[in-house]
Amino acid sequence: MTYNFDVDKIVSYLKPYRDTLSETYTWDVNINRLVPLGVLTIDELYLANTKSPYEKGIFIKEVVPPALNKYYKTDAQAFYDLCYWVISDWGGIRGFKKDNVPTLVKTFFESKKPAFERIPSASKVGSYLYPERFVAYDSRLAYALNWAMLYTGATDVFLPIPSGRNTKLASYQMDVLIKLKYKNLYKPKSLKALNNKQYIKERDKKLYVPTEDAYMVLIDLIKKINEKLHPGENANKLYMTEILLFSIADKEVFRDITENVNINF
Repeated sequence: MTYNFDVDKIVSYLKPYRDTLSETYTWDVNINRLVPLGVLTIDELYLANTKSPYEKGIFIKEVVPPALNKYYKTDAQAFYDLCYWVISDWGGIRGFKKDNVPTLVKTFFESKKPAFERIPSASKVGSYLYPERFVAYDSRLAYALNWAMLYTGATDVFLPIPSGRNTKLASYQMDVLIKLKYKNLYKPKSLKALNNKQYIKERDKKLYVPTEDAYMVLIDLIKKINEKLHPGENANKLYMTEILLFSIADKEVFRDITENVNINF
């Protein structure tokens, strides 16, 4: 199925944040374990830790993929150890069990349509192993992208949001905002219609990309956005748009929602 997104509207919304990303990106990852993992030397670690969170974030996105690709071909244990660092340290999924990494990664790369419930962790590995093909599909990225599309009217179909633990995002649930905007779609013709246990599910199908298709749709959309938002040498570096969306979700987007959403009864 083909979905229509006005990429120019999305890019127009994101451009001001692109230009200030070096100041607003604050995800300061602990990279100490990259030394025993063979990715960095002690001197490189020291230098990286003197950088700003944004500079360090870009640096990590540049040095980890070559190591990951090397281990993928030559050293399975080192590969899975580095995958675990991506998921746990960089991705912040602390409860993920290291023993589950091989199955998770193998299943992800063998599936044409990866399972949505594992996409936040699996896609993080994909985004590092093949940064020109994959992005990390997590709750913050999907939240920010959905808001950009909702606010600008760039589409009338949205991406499902993986579960997350961010309290600011939870306080203004994007699904509620979307459904309030499209409340006529959910308005029952009679109270009897609400006896249908599939009432919400049937209407959600008209408003959301199915979970089994969501990741591929997201990748295609991010590629189109990134080409326009980061032209030139960064056009194929999907992580440029990935980190932008991640960065603005619980700050700039949260502010936008509180300033622009009004409900009048």
